[in-house]
Amino acid sequence: MRIRVWHITVSLAIVALISSCKGSNDTYPSVQLEFVTGQATGKGQLNTITTDKNKTYLVSKDRTNTVYEANKSVRIVANYAIEVVNGDSTADIYASTRAIATIPQTPDKFVNGIKNDPAEVLSIWQGRNYLNIVLNVLSQSQAHTFAFVEQSATLESDGRYHVSILLYHDSNNDLKAYTKRAYLSIPLIQYAGTNQKGGIITFSLYTNDGTLKSYVFDYTPQK
Repeated sequence: MRIRVWHITVSLAIVALISSCKGSNDTYPSVQLEFVTGQATGKGQLNTITTDKNKTYLVSKDRTNTVYEANKSVRIVANYAIEVVNGDSTADIYASTRAIATIPQTPDKFVNGIKNDPAEVLSIWQGRNYLNIVLNVLSQSQAHTFAFVEQSATLESDGRYHVSILLYHDSNNDLKAYTKRAYLSIPLIQYAGTNQKGGIITFSLYTNDGTLKSYVFDYTPQK
């Protein structure tokens, strides 16, 4: 399978944004930092963003000038400000980075084996049909590979799923020099179950001390 390779140093642009936006009057823009789902135009420009509270904003300006796959949705972490243009609320994007948001794959799809290099969960919560995760990762300069292993997914007789997901993390033998952040967002809609009953989602990863740590969520699909 194709596994997403992501250079975790790009996340530093998000962390550093607030300090870099300081103005001459020693004030900050009223920006928000959160996971959102973006929709690209036919030219790959960001057209709208939808928050995990199901609020959609037209993008008035994307200062990153990022080009995405045309006419596709993309999961990103964005620093943005809400502006009112002609009576409508729009989003001004100051900075953004793509979140790792691949659909979990069964172990047999990982033809070269499953890598379990460590990471630490800084925060984890359910978004709108996503499980959002911010990781602290020890790194220096190598590209790290992240994916999600669907260890089991059982549809029970009550119409609800019981799902176990393991973090795939290949540090590419990177030196453990600095703590950096990685942004992950696991799609959950495929576990909606019978009649949108959802299920129990368990996410696990190996931590820096070598132990397996798990987080359990009761997932209810949102329209």
